[in-house]
Amino acid sequence: MTQTLTISPKAVHRLFPPVSQYVHLPWISRPPNVWFDLTQLPATNNIIFHSHVKELLSEYPDYITDGFRSNNKTGYAYSIGGTITAPRMRNKASVFVAELMAVFACPSRLIQSPPDGKFFLLTDSLSSLFAILNTSSTNQIVQRIHLTLHTLISINTKVTLIWISGHIDLPEHDL
Repeated sequence: MTQTLTISPKAVHRLFPPVSQYVHLPWISRPPNVWFDLTQLPATNNIIFHSHVKELLSEYPDYITDGFRSNNKTGYAYSIGGTITAPRMRNKASVFVAELMAVFACPSRLIQSPPDGKFFLLTDSLSSLFAILNTSSTNQIVQRIHLTLHTLISINTKVTLIWISGHIDLPEHDL
């Protein structure tokens, strides 16, 4: 005589939650280095804003990321050394996911650079930066960003994420 045990999907989910719900990265004890300095600038015209950005970025190379949705197509782009890479994503992906993927892809490429570098990574996505600041995030892309930034730190490469206002006619940013 065989007995069949029936377990509801809800019970299975409680017993075995998705991996991302209990993964914690204990070696990441502090959030990544994120600057919101440009959010403090008073409302001004683009020329003055551009001069602030140029002054801020004059010391180190800057890399730019952007996520986008246009004509029901989603993608992201990042620029390293003036070379723009712009992969497409599934059309149903949100702009938030596209922004996170851009922030993930750019530092992933920086791992291939010589160590001991300092880089600025620019993004116009405040929501992505706030998500990245959460070191206990269950978002898998955010976790991958944390791992990538941690890997860069381990090879003595410092990446600072900087928020920059979007769509301000800054040629280096509007990918």
